[in-house]
Amino acid sequence: MNVHVITPERTLPVLPASHVTFTAVDGEVGVRPGHAPLVAQLAVGFALVRTADGRETLLAIRGGVAQVLNNEIKLFTEQAEDINHIDMDKIQKRLDQLGSAKADTALEKARNEAEATWNLLQMSLVAQKKT
Repeated sequence: MNVHVITPERTLPVLPASHVTFTAVDGEVGVRPGHAPLVAQLAVGFALVRTADGRETLLAIRGGVAQVLNNEIKLFTEQAEDINHIDMDKIQKRLDQLGSAKADTALEKARNEAEATWNLLQMSLVAQKKT
């Protein structure tokens, strides 16, 4: 199988996979070769891509849509980060900024909360990978 991760800003290199697990809004979805066609709404969560030789790539995924068709998995997402390339200091600084930011409207408050959730997810995935 091939995994394509597409964001508005970039397309990640295609990842070969023997198994993929991703977070959908109604739970985790596991996909192996020959999986039935599927479209699922992605939650803020993760995608774990495992190759035939057991190597794993863990990505933080910021919502979107997943399509599974003919052994091709396409993850269309607002943002995707390989947890091996996440700058924890940068994440912490952003969380500190969000914690002290004043939200004058409900929309600003919702945006700040969504941004904080995204940053906390990335931190959590990095911490899980280290254990």
